[in-house]
Amino acid sequence: MKRQAVTLLAAVVVVASMAGCGGDSAAIENAGAEQSAACEADDNPFACEFERLYAETDSEFVRSILRDGVITLAEKQEAITRFNECFAAGGIDGYIDPAHGGWHWSTSEGDDIAAMEEIVRYCEQQWGGEVVMLYTQMRDNPENLTYWDRVAGCLMRHELVPPGGITGPELEALSAEYAIPTELELARQHPSILSIEVDPHTGDWLIEHNPDWVEPDLVLPNGVNMSEGQAWQCLFAPDS
Repeated sequence: MKRQAVTLLAAVVVVASMAGCGGDSAAIENAGAEQSAACEADDNPFACEFERLYAETDSEFVRSILRDGVITLAEKQEAITRFNECFAAGGIDGYIDPAHGGWHWSTSEGDDIAAMEEIVRYCEQQWGGEVVMLYTQMRDNPENLTYWDRVAGCLMRHELVPPGGITGPELEALSAEYAIPTELELARQHPSILSIEVDPHTGDWLIEHNPDWVEPDLVLPNGVNMSEGQAWQCLFAPDS
């Protein structure tokens, strides 16, 4: 079966070990904690992201970009060029999206998917796939606010709630009441789902949805329906 446009959205979610070979593990952990505390106190809202990426990579190209805590447009464009060249050299039909930073690649029947995934992983690690995504995040969200904080800001800008009328964490808690759980057995009990099978090769959930399920509207305490009008737009374009 042919699969098209497999999108990899890399996320900076793992803090790499700061340990070298040998040494006192407690001292290493304390040093890592001190570094993290320092990045959180930094004036750069993305200082912790820079620290994590720098610690995770063994690519001198990536580190040369991250070292000064700034990603320039020229550096972003060079990372895109090198990433795409790496894909081409590995025989991967794909590219990195210059607008959003995600990368896309296609497979066909008979392809060695595992080998292709190794090439993709190598290109991402050595030539700065996450650097491009971080550049995009810094451009679109310079204060590094959470998604729900941005939605709350959008609602206030459009006077759907009064200033300070709702916070990002409050919105997130409200939305969680409607979300499909991330734990498999709990997800199987959700009324929107008839069944879930797990793909033995990829681990993906193959979901059969309940066609009779009608998702309830997310309504704020002041009565604003998040499924309507500008409130709906705030969910999809929180910076509008």
